[in-house]
Amino acid sequence: MCRLEMSHPSLETFQHFIREGLVHDTNAWEGPFMAALKSPPGQLGAVEAVAYLARLGADLAP
Repeated sequence: MCRLEMSHPSLETFQHFIREGLVHDTNAWEGPFMAALKSPPGQLGAVEAVAYLARLGADLAP
């Protein structure tokens, strides 16, 4: 499993990254993943998020 910490300039850019980079892209992540904001969105540049990416076939459920 990989942990990805990221910072985005806005909530919209975070959502775009998840949608286009991990879900819809032809090179999208094939395994399960979970992404969440680390805190409520604040000022521009203050959207901090974390994602966990697992191998194809792995289970992220607790």
